[in-house]
Amino acid sequence: MVDEKAEIKWYSWVALAILILMVSGLFKNSESPLRAIDFTNLTGAFGGIADEKNFLGSGGTGARDGFLQALNIAPVVILFCGIMDVCQEFGVMAASSKLFRFVLKPLMGIPGSAGLALVVSFTSVDVGAVMTHELLDNGAINEDETAIFVAYQNAGSALIANLMTTGAALMTVIPYSFGFMFMICMICKIIGANITRALVAMSRKRG
Repeated sequence: MVDEKAEIKWYSWVALAILILMVSGLFKNSESPLRAIDFTNLTGAFGGIADEKNFLGSGGTGARDGFLQALNIAPVVILFCGIMDVCQEFGVMAASSKLFRFVLKPLMGIPGSAGLALVVSFTSVDVGAVMTHELLDNGAINEDETAIFVAYQNAGSALIANLMTTGAALMTVIPYSFGFMFMICMICKIIGANITRALVAMSRKRG
């Protein structure tokens, strides 16, 4: 469990800043050497086999296709778990908790310790889910807070990544900027989280 009253060292803030920049996607398409710290660039891509397809191929079905899909995301999850283990040694989770608690608690009723998972969920569904599971296992958030946080994540998951890829096709026909669409999605995500928050509170009162 994260101790929000613990003293935060200067290197914890530096490590947190680097990690946020790493998962933010800001340097994904950068032409500078900073692109090397972007998490998506670090995970890389599988080489092509034929017709620009990787080992997943096309037309797969059933358990075998599901297994390959799981194998496809395994490097992403494994790499991030390794990065997080290193970051935890630098006190990143405690710094994240202190940084985000003043926003997340009044906004959605969840502790600041979920802040880093929130940032990660903007670009990666899988890593965000893994981090949320770890927060629950470590006692940083309880089951009610997990339900609220999952409701937030599921609505428009990997928001930035999807807006920049799938949503890119809509940019030419929708007369609104990326920032406007991002804000609309964020508002909807927060509303969804608070609906779940209200339902959880009602359920607790009845129980």
